[in-house]
Amino acid sequence: MNGTDELNQTAGRAAAVVARARATTHRARHTVPDGGNRHGLIAELREVEYWRRLVAARLDLAVAAVTSLDEPVGRCLPCAPSLPGNLRHLVGLHPEEALEEVALLEHLREVLHDLDGYASALRSTAGYLPESG
Repeated sequence: MNGTDELNQTAGRAAAVVARARATTHRARHTVPDGGNRHGLIAELREVEYWRRLVAARLDLAVAAVTSLDEPVGRCLPCAPSLPGNLRHLVGLHPEEALEEVALLEHLREVLHDLDGYASALRSTAGYLPESG
């Protein structure tokens, strides 16, 4: 499975979380004021924020894949370990896949925007959940 397939799966899972969360918002709005579904909202918000962090991390990797980041050149320091080599390969940044990553950047941004908006709506619905970053 290449990076594009993995990204599509991640974006698809995140979109499914948003869709499922949107479908339950109406119920949540009517049960939270009397405390009937607070735990459900908190669990749902955790799940949405988890996927938000995954999509944000994948977005960072996509940006790194299309930029020309050079491997760090380390100094010879007596008390420090040497820097590992081949870091781009280690984190899955292959130059031949850069064009595919460009195509996915906009999609990832849209998914991240939707997840942010939905998490914010969940917090508003609950009225007591703090913002997270």
